[in-house]
Amino acid sequence: MHSGDTITLPATIGYEITSLHFTAADGYRLHLALGGSGSYSLDLPISMPTGTVAIPLDKMLPGGRNLTFSLTGKGNAAAQPAQRAAHLPNVTVCGPK
Repeated sequence: MHSGDTITLPATIGYEITSLHFTAADGYRLHLALGGSGSYSLDLPISMPTGTVAIPLDKMLPGGRNLTFSLTGKGNAAAQPAQRAAHLPNVTVCGPK
């Protein structure tokens, strides 16, 4: 997925986390936020540093969005700051409202 893309829910996206090795037992998640801090967000469980994750049907997601993905660990502790976020502005999310 890239800035300016259009996705249709449910959507499967690929991810790659570099410089951090973990297993499913470590409890990492991709935290998807729809804007700045305090905006609507979802936690998407991941089990490996590389793979795919499903963005579910969610009535709060459709529309023009600025998506931010952050890596979080157990207890919402942010992972290594230099590796933790991807920001994708102007993504159109299609799905039921």
